[in-house]
Amino acid sequence: MDESIKMPLAKVGTSIGTAAVVKAEEIKNAAENTLVSADFFTLSWSNVAAALAAAYTLSMLIEFWWKKFWRPFLIRKGWLQLETRIVLTEEEMAEVERRRRVRERDTVL
Repeated sequence: MDESIKMPLAKVGTSIGTAAVVKAEEIKNAAENTLVSADFFTLSWSNVAAALAAAYTLSMLIEFWWKKFWRPFLIRKGWLQLETRIVLTEEEMAEVERRRRVRERDTVL
């Protein structure tokens, strides 16, 4: 068997060239990723506004899902109680107001 390497300089040059191209692509990708992450963590008004807009949108979505899906589901399951609303007559409202005025008068003295 002939174990001699034919065209060794061409093979070495090709392997080194390929490695250099691959390394250059890796360096380019790393530089682009670094620029993107550096821009993301740079404190500017546009980044602050984007973060606040994202937080506000997230809070609106959470509120929507809570009111439309999660809360009714939890009430149906019995894990959450339905809010009871108090309905007062005019006499009861007058009594509440009278007690409030008496309490305010007593705290002033």
